[in-house]
Amino acid sequence: MVHVEEVEEEQNISETSTTQPPTPAPPTSSSSTDTTSSPTPEETKEDVPSPPQRTDEQLKEIEDKFQQAQNIKNEGNKLFSEAQFDPAVIKYTECIDLMSGCEDVHASQCAVYYGNRAACYMSMAQAYSTSSPSPANPSETSTIKAKDEEKAREFLELVVKDCTKALSLNKTYTKALLRRASAQETLRSFGNLSRALDDYTALLKLEPGNDLARRKVAYLPAQVKEQQEKDKDEMIGKLKSLGNSILGKFGLSTNNFQFTQDPATGGYSMNFKQS
Repeated sequence: MVHVEEVEEEQNISETSTTQPPTPAPPTSSSSTDTTSSPTPEETKEDVPSPPQRTDEQLKEIEDKFQQAQNIKNEGNKLFSEAQFDPAVIKYTECIDLMSGCEDVHASQCAVYYGNRAACYMSMAQAYSTSSPSPANPSETSTIKAKDEEKAREFLELVVKDCTKALSLNKTYTKALLRRASAQETLRSFGNLSRALDDYTALLKLEPGNDLARRKVAYLPAQVKEQQEKDKDEMIGKLKSLGNSILGKFGLSTNNFQFTQDPATGGYSMNFKQS
């Protein structure tokens, strides 16, 4: 079952954000050396963006928005607990919109807004992936199933997107890491499975006692390799179909070309053979 969560509020903004860094003292010199010359490469440091400087009035406005967002989040949590996922998504989106442009002030809690919305999308994806077509219309079964699977994929991709944003705000947000891993594992492509394995591996480093992550890290490498072969075969099939559509105009097909792999290099040589 997917869960949304509460987290402890960060330290009051007025205690943390109004302190300005001390102004560095001007350099002193005991000689007439020119202090305005460019620094040596060893002295040069990469520019790191600083958080925006805000006035007390701006900080108070942000704090008011944050309290509103917290109240709305609680409403979203209640809706989620009642399985009202669409309205819950709207509530979490309101939280995100309220804190837009000032997420750095309460980054961990803003990450939760994205994480909780991702939990809604995950539940909605699960609903589509387990839905059954109407038995009264057996001829429409495959069409309904295909549409449901496509809708489930759309929600899973939203899960990945929201969890990625949540993790950009809080790199140790393990629930977002787990949701993203689960969504990518369900999406099944070689790339998705590889990224799911990376997420489970990262989760295991953060939570060494996580049994699910440990099982996935042991299980997924074989799945990644198997899916890689499936994706490769599918790609080759599509390329052959495209090739046949072109070569057919000249009375040829891809069957006229034989590919042989060199076991030493892994490369391929191509030979033409007459049908």
